[in-house]
Amino acid sequence: MKIIVGLGNPGSKYLFTRHNLGFMMIDALAGNGQFQNKYKSLIQKKEIENETALLVKPQTFMNLSGQAVREIAHFYKIPLDSLLVIHDDKDLPFGTMKFQKSRGPGGHNGVKNIHQELNSKDYTRLKMGIGIEKNQADLKKTAVKSKPLLSFKEERKHTLQNYDTITWRSILEDPSKKLNKIDTDYVLSPFSKKEKERLADFLNKGVKAIECFIKQGFHQASNQFNSKTPF
Repeated sequence: MKIIVGLGNPGSKYLFTRHNLGFMMIDALAGNGQFQNKYKSLIQKKEIENETALLVKPQTFMNLSGQAVREIAHFYKIPLDSLLVIHDDKDLPFGTMKFQKSRGPGGHNGVKNIHQELNSKDYTRLKMGIGIEKNQADLKKTAVKSKPLLSFKEERKHTLQNYDTITWRSILEDPSKKLNKIDTDYVLSPFSKKEKERLADFLNKGVKAIECFIKQGFHQASNQFNSKTPF
């Protein structure tokens, strides 16, 4: 059996935010199937590519995702190579994805907590890109040509539509400055109009990637679906 975990935050407040892309992927896999509330999660068993998969949406909130994953892993006594965790990644452009195994959390607090609770990072992750699609050179050029640098307090008042330029202004002003507040606002915001138009295709691509992982394994799925350019 495979355990497929999608990360997100419970509640209508977070329903269609970028940080809930993991939940959206689980819903895309589940179709019209019903979920049960068990092990601090919403779970559903489903046959995918002739193998039983347990679909999981932890209800512990993102930063404590590991508590739910640990309970399920211990109950079903699965080896870690049968665990797949799906989550958003702001460092990957929207529309791209990447299978990864045995790597650090990369700043994702949900993944960090799973590492801690399992006392291991030796499981597979599917990172789904929610980041901007411009390359960094273009962003830096835009920032340099923009208006005078803003104070951090002023930056926080800006809308998320200016997220790209705000981020680069902060880096140019003070490279050591932490941008946690800006990053949090971005991942907890809804998808843009342009992203919403492409979201269904992105989720369908994710379903195919997960089916490939279940049927053919990590390496084949990585070769077919890891990409630096959007679909």
